[in-house]
Amino acid sequence: MLKLYGYVISNYYNMVEHALLTKGVAFDREKVLPGGDAAYLDKSPLGKIPSIETEHGFLSETSVILDYIEAHYPQPPLAPADRWGQFKMKELMKITELYIELQARRLLPALMGGIQLDQATLDDVATIMGKGYGALARLGQFTPYLMGEQVTMADIVLRYSLVVPKLCASLVKIDAHAIVPGLAAWETRMDGLEVSRSIDARMKEEMPKFMAQRAQQGGA
Repeated sequence: MLKLYGYVISNYYNMVEHALLTKGVAFDREKVLPGGDAAYLDKSPLGKIPSIETEHGFLSETSVILDYIEAHYPQPPLAPADRWGQFKMKELMKITELYIELQARRLLPALMGGIQLDQATLDDVATIMGKGYGALARLGQFTPYLMGEQVTMADIVLRYSLVVPKLCASLVKIDAHAIVPGLAAWETRMDGLEVSRSIDARMKEEMPKFMAQRAQQGGA
């Protein structure tokens, strides 16, 4: 049986779990915290979560894992049926990752570690994220999902990529809903999915435990 390594506090882990649950794939969860022990490097060469164990071996990197899931568990599909649509979906996923999620992560040291970021960094993040949201507005269909009537990997990736920007919203002045008119309704629809509610409930339950453990480690 496929095994998923990671922890529900990771938005990248949740992307993979959301895809597996949507497809009804049987899998075991193996809890691994970020920066796991050296033995985990045999499964994920950079020690990143998530990773999966398949009948063929181990895979890491979320985008690669999602490609594997779609290829090996095609039903129900989480990608457009036509090749061009599949490439456009991946374009959306890459823009979401590079220009929204990863930019917001530059703000985490200020949010989590109390580190003062210079104004130039804040302005740069805001500018790049603004461009990312602009691209999302131009490429996303929101009818009602990003690629049309069907939930795809692009929807899953965007949903969990917005976690960090929302956490850091007080640090940069970006109104994503004003830039992307269909975003608010799309978020409500995605939040209402049974899989989304299940993952959100687990995250809500586990986050206080993780933060307490983190604080304990920091004080040791």
